[in-house]
Amino acid sequence: MSADFQLLSPEDAGAMAALHARAFDEPWPQGDFAALLRQEAMLAVGCEEDGALVSFALFGLVAPEAEILTLCVEPARRNQGEGLRLIRAAISLLAVRKISRLFLDVAQTNAAARALYAKAGFAETGRRPRYYRNGADAILMARDIS
Repeated sequence: MSADFQLLSPEDAGAMAALHARAFDEPWPQGDFAALLRQEAMLAVGCEEDGALVSFALFGLVAPEAEILTLCVEPARRNQGEGLRLIRAAISLLAVRKISRLFLDVAQTNAAARALYAKAGFAETGRRPRYYRNGADAILMARDIS
């Protein structure tokens, strides 16, 4: 794992919620992040720069699989490779934990995220019609971890 990526804990929930609020129209509250990170089957990986969280990914683990629950990059850092570096660092960490398959869902309307995941080796595996609150379909994606 790259030296600038680290595991996050419930103490990081405030920074995670603040970044999530800058990155998404419907952010998750700090209490949700804290509660999730207290669960044994959760894992969060993030990157700090100058003491500020600039990216993170939160995973639910059910070995041998993991699901990306959310992936967040500081809006000013998008399209600079941060998301791909984060995914690659997380995959290395997940492989050590014997995770062999990683999956996610992404809004059909989120072309940038879909392109990022495709670049990271994910393939579309299905669709959930009108899954999101705004009526957008969810595109299901997965990749093997080798």
